[in-house]
Amino acid sequence: MPAKTSQRVRPAVRRREMEIMSFPAGAGGFISASNVSAHLRAEPGSALVPTGILNSSELFTARVFGDSMWPRIRNGDWAIFSRRPPGSLEDRLVLVEEQLEFDHGYTLKKLRLRQLPSGCQEVWLAPLNPAFPPIRLQPDAEKYRILGWYVASVRKIARVRTYEYSCVESEP
Repeated sequence: MPAKTSQRVRPAVRRREMEIMSFPAGAGGFISASNVSAHLRAEPGSALVPTGILNSSELFTARVFGDSMWPRIRNGDWAIFSRRPPGSLEDRLVLVEEQLEFDHGYTLKKLRLRQLPSGCQEVWLAPLNPAFPPIRLQPDAEKYRILGWYVASVRKIARVRTYEYSCVESEP
């Protein structure tokens, strides 16, 4: 008589994906794609959300270049961001876009707000690495945009491949 084997049935897990951005995230100053060697630039597409990341609302990832966020985020890491932050962004790590006339630059920093005696507010982007200076944003609010808040970083991502099938025409 054959031995009875028990099989564990694992529930299906829905695969979660995030968008891969083609622009780099500067961990230093603002950088654009033109500041990064062509072979290091990210191809846009999709990647699997790494295991352990619970927040899955509108996630995206961008490659980090620089050392201003070390030791938490290393040069070459993939930083994962959410487009919908819960609550205030103050004292959180954020991805900021600088909109220039002919190009856009991006940086990853800690958002700091400082109240001035005049009642105005200064906006600073602070590095985690003390060897780097903070960046004071100019009062031109139209020039800067927060794209997302930092969720996590990983060394590698699992890219989702999309396959295209050519259409075969049938003969009449």
